[in-house]
Amino acid sequence: MPSLPIFAANRLGYFHKNGIDATVVKTTSGSAAVQALVAGGAQFAIGTIPEAVNVRSKGVDLRVVASLYSQFPQDLWCNNSVSVPHAHQYPAIMQDLKGVSVGITSQGSLTADMVNYSQMAAGLPLTYLKVVSVGSAASGIAALQSGSVQCVVAYEPMEYELTQMNLGRSVLSWEKDEGPTEFATYAYTQVDAQNSYLTAHADVAKRVQTALNAADTFISDPANAATVAQAVSPDFPGLSVAALTSIIQDHVSHDVSATITPTQVQNAETVGQKIGEVSGSALPFSEVVWNG
Repeated sequence: MPSLPIFAANRLGYFHKNGIDATVVKTTSGSAAVQALVAGGAQFAIGTIPEAVNVRSKGVDLRVVASLYSQFPQDLWCNNSVSVPHAHQYPAIMQDLKGVSVGITSQGSLTADMVNYSQMAAGLPLTYLKVVSVGSAASGIAALQSGSVQCVVAYEPMEYELTQMNLGRSVLSWEKDEGPTEFATYAYTQVDAQNSYLTAHADVAKRVQTALNAADTFISDPANAATVAQAVSPDFPGLSVAALTSIIQDHVSHDVSATITPTQVQNAETVGQKIGEVSGSALPFSEVVWNG
């Protein structure tokens, strides 16, 4: 689901309409996508603000080309055996979870950011929870099912699938602002590119930006959910069009956004710095977001 606007731009013809012959390459996580971008294996990739700022300190100048989400359909999901008296009550809930194992996709990912900062903002050390990298959505579901983790950061379509399996329940919804205040105004996921590429191929980058912004705008209307679902269904094997329509209508349409603001970027940088993901100084908005 983090990639849905990319799939939509591809399947609904927004790339084609803007003269872009795009090849969508799937990776195991957002961090892996950024690594491919840094290594030159891709021209554009989905990433997060902390990742973009952090690699700047390593000499790689990434810039945000297009916003994808201003919110994100992501919850903390736990097995029924985990006792959570303060479910959906942040920060009190964090006290309930001492020593509980929580699956994330990978360190440095958005899923890791959410868990780690939720601990810190509640006044707890990063070791309060046992954070475990489990990889993809399918691996996260399997880990929760086998009991190798007690909780997992679940994003769509994981939440839909877990509900259908009657496996656990949501105990904290970051999507509904049940978390640190910074997450309420936050730049969640974006499409990035290296500044050197943007300088050399500004016209291409502008057309990619236009295509992605148009896709986000189309998705943001719940009335278009069925159309989007039908188009992107080949990218979501195992999910019916009806299930995709429900997810897009109820969650994604409210969470995507073609805009990104200085406050959203500042909050994302603050989170990255406090959890240690950003090792350098925060950057001004003009040096994070490509001005086109």
